Amino acid sequence: MPEQKQSKRLAGLIRLARRQRGSLIGSVLFAVAGQGAGLVPFFLVSQIITLLAARPIHEIPQDSHFPKDAQVAPGVLQQTQQRPA
Repeated sequence: MPEQKQSKRLAGLIRLARRQRGSLIGSVLFAVAGQGAGLVPFFLVSQIITLLAARPIHEIPQDSHFPKDAQVAPGVLQQTQQRPA
């Protein structure tokens, strides 16, 4: 008896899926696209980090985007100022 009831439920689910086939395919495609779009920021940040890591530290502008009175970790500015030009 339980197998027959389960097969009726499965048959009903399959009928519903056939009627809503386009909606199901669309929802799967949008779900995949949404997950792909969610990964884009991670790839962009990794590209930025890779580009910054490829440059020598003295070539990265230190004060172009920060105000003169900005708090900087001790030793960071001293290291860049001691390098020969």
